[in-house]
Amino acid sequence: MLTYKNFRWSILVFFLLIFALRFYFSHPIRTYWFYSEAYVMRFQWLDSVNLYLKSGKILMYPPQERLEDVSTGEDQGYPFILSILGNLTGKKEMTFATFVRFNYLFLITLGIISSILLFLTFDHIAIALIFFYFYLRLDIYSGGLDHHWMLGALLPFYISFLMFYIYSRQKLSAFWLIFYLGVAGLANIIREGYGVIGIMILVGVGFMIWVIEKLKWRQVFRVQNLVWGVIFWVIYSAPGWTLDRVRNFRNQIYFDRQASIMITHHGLWHNAFMGLGYVPNKYGIIWNDANNLPFVRQVNQQANYMTNEYFSILGSLYFKYALADPGFWWTNYLAKIISIQQFIASLFPHELKSFFPPFVRLLAFYVILLTTWRLSRSNKTRLLLTSLILISLVASSLPGIIGLPAQAYLRGLQSAYFMTWIYLFILLYLEFMSKFRRHYV
Repeated sequence: MLTYKNFRWSILVFFLLIFALRFYFSHPIRTYWFYSEAYVMRFQWLDSVNLYLKSGKILMYPPQERLEDVSTGEDQGYPFILSILGNLTGKKEMTFATFVRFNYLFLITLGIISSILLFLTFDHIAIALIFFYFYLRLDIYSGGLDHHWMLGALLPFYISFLMFYIYSRQKLSAFWLIFYLGVAGLANIIREGYGVIGIMILVGVGFMIWVIEKLKWRQVFRVQNLVWGVIFWVIYSAPGWTLDRVRNFRNQIYFDRQASIMITHHGLWHNAFMGLGYVPNKYGIIWNDANNLPFVRQVNQQANYMTNEYFSILGSLYFKYALADPGFWWTNYLAKIISIQQFIASLFPHELKSFFPPFVRLLAFYVILLTTWRLSRSNKTRLLLTSLILISLVASSLPGIIGLPAQAYLRGLQSAYFMTWIYLFILLYLEFMSKFRRHYV
């Protein structure tokens, strides 16, 4: 029997699928790339996946090298996941087009999940569909073999899930957070830090719940909550542990149990140290991948690029320069924050850009934040949602603040900015519907 509830779900699913299919089939596979675009792609991942599909050699590069020895300083979660998916679906070869189509499906799937979460939260089809329609128009992913864009797809999911949880937490078990933490754990092996940002947002929201609802310490640190904390840590860490076990198995079978001296993930300190060179400085630090090794070899002449020792020395050097010259550190980060403000101004809707100068576009963003706060301040739940937006904006800026404030590192901020507009729309829409029902229904 078709009930009103089922009818609404049918309408929602129908339009989500229409939007998704139109997006999927309207994006042809690009075959021509500029050198600057191809340079940042991970073609070694494709070779690694195909080696596994043909020979069963996991996380390796043809003919028989460890993936981390060739694709240096890169996360391995993505080729690992695609190797497993390719095997499960019976593929013998993963083509460039298949890889790209998987990325589009990943983007669409997270968008659909986020749309459904918004529908469950606010109980309005219009909110879910408007979100999904504009989400697909964000131009987060350009169709290459890289993972920089993924935080742009993850941020709307993080925010939508936590909106749903904040609204419904009185009725929901903490068990629901396992799904969120599982996604964050997978995100962190795809690109180190992307899961960490999800955790930072979650912890920030938890802190705001504690502050806004004036919870007592004993309400937070109950035995039940501590047990859940351990379970959450295990769920979040499980993908990383799995990847470590797979590498150990590979080393045991093919390399006589010998692990590589190369780092097996992206690593923080390479980008962080280069990031100190965002502004001209007397130390000669610049944003260039080749910049760091000479500094490392001043400490150890035998250290090699992208090894575990290389990263350990870079971490020490980062703090050495930051503590020895705090003015240099602050100047560098303030310059990045100013650049990020310019980036935010550039995100203003394209259709309206020609009518407003950059400072007005930036001012509009802060007016939106102020408006959401004013519309939310009398309601604790909405105030928590506003806090969620603010925390997400800060957390998603960190890759650009630590490294380089360029679009590749600020895809997450781009999506957080988008979600700020969506949240303002939600508040205004709910206010309108409330007044409409009072007067006309």
